[in-house]
Amino acid sequence: MKTFLVDENLPKTISFQGNCEILHVADLKRQMSDSEIWQYAKENNCIIITKDTDFYQRVVLYGAPPKIIWIRLGNMRRKQLEQKIYNMWDNIVHLKI
Repeated sequence: MKTFLVDENLPKTISFQGNCEILHVADLKRQMSDSEIWQYAKENNCIIITKDTDFYQRVVLYGAPPKIIWIRLGNMRRKQLEQKIYNMWDNIVHLKI
């Protein structure tokens, strides 16, 4: 089963479905640096879901693991963002990552 670690720049209210485990960074520790998030994901075999370019840059510099899903949807209302991710979620879960 895949474990996804949702970065703090995405709302906790996003609903996910499917055969996967979802952790939100805020559930792990009050505030985590990008380095701590990266290390946690690496040690726990998580896939990071983020809107933050910093994680993409880390993958380019250091390679995977961890793997990332970089959400590049721009600024929008929370409800719109949630709906777009919800609509894509089935495809995300079935990626060969």
